[in-house]
Amino acid sequence: MSGTAPNPMRGVRWFAIVPAAILTWYVVLVLAMQLTTLATTWCPPEAMISQFCAANWFPAVQRAIILSCAGLAGFGVVYVAASVAPAERVLVACAIFFAGALVAVVMVIETRAVAEFVIAISGGLTAIYAARRFLT
Repeated sequence: MSGTAPNPMRGVRWFAIVPAAILTWYVVLVLAMQLTTLATTWCPPEAMISQFCAANWFPAVQRAIILSCAGLAGFGVVYVAASVAPAERVLVACAIFFAGALVAVVMVIETRAVAEFVIAISGGLTAIYAARRFLT
């Protein structure tokens, strides 16, 4: 018999990987919406049309928010999932990355959002590197 007692949290952590990844994606989505709302508050009153900012700078800011959050989501989903895993963290990072990449492929086919796809994939690959570097 080994000298270590079983850790009941180990099973909980394995179970929590997918919910943690999904929650991370939603947190980044809410962040993107909040940043867009914040950017709208800087819109001059004369450029507000039906609660939409029609200022010439707003589309670029909105695009930057979307692209930044796509990369953050790609990174966050993979890294958080790996962080939650009680063992085999790099393997978990790779598995979550490939699952997320499949979802991203479906999304890019449906939306033609190629830049968002590339940045999210880049974020996920960066998270695998970070998991190998910092979580092993």
